[in-house]
Amino acid sequence: MVLRFMLWFVKLGYWLIDVFVSSAILHVYGTYGFMSDGHRFLNEMPVKNVVSWTSLMVGYSRNNEPKEAVNIYQQLRREGVTCNANSLATMISSCWLLEDEWLGLQVLAHVVMYGLEMDISVENALIAMFGSFGRVDDACYAFHRMEECDMEWRNVIQSREIR
Repeated sequence: MVLRFMLWFVKLGYWLIDVFVSSAILHVYGTYGFMSDGHRFLNEMPVKNVVSWTSLMVGYSRNNEPKEAVNIYQQLRREGVTCNANSLATMISSCWLLEDEWLGLQVLAHVVMYGLEMDISVENALIAMFGSFGRVDDACYAFHRMEECDMEWRNVIQSREIR
């Protein structure tokens, strides 16, 4: 039913005039795992914003294609799009899925540059990333800096088990 509705929107061309509709369609492509179609759709969008790019990144990440999520992030940066907390949290998650600590630290620099180090989704992703890399002290530091403790405690517990 959702796919039928989405195809109707695409067929009528609504996605050409509304970036929010287009971003929602990208989200549906990602939800159902149609990533190559989603990527093609993004490339055909006349207007893109950070939500559009992030929708595709999230889709790739959730469909176990973190390397593609990284590629989308790099393209987003080349286009001069300002990142938001969701795009950075997705990127951080992709880094630890790829076991790429160096890239994760580079993304951390972007987090600081955009002033998003206190965002709850970014903080949770950082704690999980630091824990997965065995950087328990950094994970604990990030945890103790949190203003809201609305996180999955398993991230802290898992990082402690690595020790």
